[in-house]
Amino acid sequence: MDPTQVQYLLAEAANAVRALQAEKTKLAHALVQYQRRDLAEEIVSLMDARGLSDARVPHKQKVATVLASNKDLHVVKEALRLSPADMSFAKVSEESETGTTRSKLEDYLRG
Repeated sequence: MDPTQVQYLLAEAANAVRALQAEKTKLAHALVQYQRRDLAEEIVSLMDARGLSDARVPHKQKVATVLASNKDLHVVKEALRLSPADMSFAKVSEESETGTTRSKLEDYLRG
């Protein structure tokens, strides 16, 4: 091979490596976003199970709020996991009006 062909092949190889690196970066970013959204979904589920969120707010809005908080979601999840369910008198009274007290109390006692 002459030097011109070698130089052309090296330039093509460099372009291919740059394109692959850009694709790898794009996919890594997409994976991080997917994992962050999944973690936010888990956090909202934990908040709902513990009675720490407003039942009138749609699930998607809660997830969006958690994602917008820019907090370390792993720390938030661990804190929620360690927190007890909200069994305050005000919460129980509020739930008795909606008829959901018994099932949440049973869930709390069983969990």
